[in-house]
Formats: sequence, C-alpha cells, structure tokens
Amino acid sequence: MYILVTPAKNEEEHLPQLIESVLSQTIQPILWVIVDDNSQDKTSILINAACKKHQWIKYTKLIDSSEYDWLGYGRVVKHGFTHAQKIAESENINYDFLGILDADIVLSNTYFEYLIEGLNEDPTVGITSGTLYIKTKKGTVPEDNSDCPRGGARLYRRFCFEDIGGFSELPSPDTVSDIKAMNRGWNLTRTKKAGALHNRKSSSTRGLWNGYKKMGEGRYYLNFHPFAAFLSGLYIAKNPPFYQGFAYIYGYFKSYVTKNGQTNDDEIMIYFAKGWNKIKMKAKKDITRK
Repeated sequence: MYILVTPAKNEEEHLPQLIESVLSQTIQPILWVIVDDNSQDKTSILINAACKKHQWIKYTKLIDSSEYDWLGYGRVVKHGFTHAQKIAESENINYDFLGILDADIVLSNTYFEYLIEGLNEDPTVGITSGTLYIKTKKGTVPEDNSDCPRGGARLYRRFCFEDIGGFSELPSPDTVSDIKAMNRGWNLTRTKKAGALHNRKSSSTRGLWNGYKKMGEGRYYLNFHPFAAFLSGLYIAKNPPFYQGFAYIYGYFKSYVTKNGQTNDDEIMIYFAKGWNKIKMKAKKDITRK
C-alpha cells in the first residue's frame, strides 16, 4: 500500500487527466494528498470535486506560498508528506511506500503496479520511478536516458524515506534524496516497464529560461563546484533548445558573484566535494597518459 502526494499550482489544464490516470491505476494509493499551492485558477475546485467522490483523496492548501523558487517546490511537497503522514497516523492507515506525482503527468494504468513489483522483488531498492515521455515533432520520446529515478513520479520505500530524514526542502530535493539514500546503502532504479507522459518539459513550469536559471541557482546553493557547474551547463546546452544550458550557467554564476547563501548540510557539501575531486583525478590521469 502506498500514499501519494501531488503539488499543484494553477494546474486546471492538467488536473483532470492526472486524476483520471490515478483513478485508473491497477493499484490505487490508499491515500492521496493534493497540495494546492495558492492557485489562482480552478485548481481548488477540481481537487475538492475529486475529494467528494473519493474519500481517500485529501485536499490541503498553502496560502503563504508564491512562485516556485529554488526552495518552493521542496517546501510544498514536504508539507504534503507531513499532512499525509498525520492523516495516516490518525486514521491508522498502514503503508509501505510513499510517492510523489507532479500535476502535469499522465500515468499508464500499471505505472505504480510495476514500481511496487520492483520494490517487492529487491529489498535493497529505496527509490524508484518509471520512464517519463514527452511529445515532440518526431513523436513521443523518453525525456532523458538516465538510469536515475525521475523526481516527478517516484516511489520511496517507507524505510528508506524515514532513513534519509523524509523529504528535503533544499533545492533539487530529488537529487538530495538520491544522495542521502545512496550514502545509506540504498539502491536507486528506473524501470522502462512503467511509463508516463509528461505534459511539459521538466523545469519549464515558469518557462525554460527561468526553470534552468533557478536550477543553476539551486546547484550553487548545494555547493556545486563552479567548473563542474560550467561543464553541466555546456552539457545541457547540447540539446535544443540550446539556451537552457546558458540559463543554467547564468543562474549559477549570478549566485556565485552575489554570494547567495549556501547549504550547511555537511552530507551534501561533502558529496559534491568528493564528486569534484573525482573529476580532477580523472583529468589528471588523462593528461598523464598523453
């Protein structure tokens, strides 16, 4: 059994498809909390209508939130998990897994069935997801080819979720979750058997430029090394639209120059420091070989 959390801000266009895809799951969540992040459209009406029809769908609203800055998304999702866990405790709801499902995603009917199947088969897996697809002029294609679980439609094993201290409010909270899980010996997986359609490209909720700029700002906050950030931006710029990589670089170095605050989470800082040291060692070996 699993509980599900969805952050939603001005999602009246996508919510009907999202709700229908969750209702069509071969294994439905035992509890689904949808967080209305101070929406100004019909989002709250749509959520309330679903709650009236299905007792296991719950509504909570944030009224002090605004645009998704690089801390906003984590704050909203964390609120949803806290709310869901309080309901589960008060109503004696037992659950084995916790999931995040963004409001702009449409799931295949067996999405969570396949994720749960994988988690049950391998108790070392702490976080998993399916593959997200996007529609392009060339047809429907995977949004990326990474093996890492996607943030917008993932499932946590409860023991793993509690082991890493719950959901983080840091920028890139999915990356933070992955790091903390791996540091504690949990495996991460992504399965192609579970598919979902992403109705808009990741980080494009407020436009790609703003989305990738904020991603760069978030990487600075997490103590990403400047040269590593520059290389990441160039890598992002390899795929169209190319400007998204430069938005990432701009966001990072704007924060670097203005000396915005950075995390004091030693675990995350050490992780990125180790990563940069590995890059330097590899580069040194390559130079030595030549």
